[in-house]
Amino acid sequence: HRSAEAVLELRPAIAANPGFYFTHIWLARALSSTGDSTAAIDAANEAVRLAPGNRLMVVLRGQVLARAGRTTEARAVAQQASDDARRTPIAAFELARLYALLGDRAEALAWIGRSIAERQVQSTQLLTPGFEAFRGDPQFDSYLRAMRLSPPPR
Repeated sequence: HRSAEAVLELRPAIAANPGFYFTHIWLARALSSTGDSTAAIDAANEAVRLAPGNRLMVVLRGQVLARAGRTTEARAVAQQASDDARRTPIAAFELARLYALLGDRAEALAWIGRSIAERQVQSTQLLTPGFEAFRGDPQFDSYLRAMRLSPPPR
């Protein structure tokens, strides 16, 4: 929850290694959290450009688009990622986060379930930002129990 500080730290990291796509996507996420949607989308686009074919970067870019209110584009990313997941592995948890940002609770919960079933390491992040609205939902709470996580106090 210290996004402004993260932006200050990420900019020199990018200057030191401008070709490292992951730094760009983390900058995009931090900028998105500070409300700088235009810069966030630019950083996400750069991450995707630097990592052609990297579906995780595309899904994370979709999250930035969703936070920016560009839901039509974000939904297209989510749908394409869902379709692609039939043929190749996907970071199901990050796709769940994208669906959560789009307000599609059923899809988000389904992808969380898939992430847990596939034992994807990101499943341990159920208490990170993006899923606050799910707390208290019986299915979400069952996922917390499955991951041996305790919901924070309300």
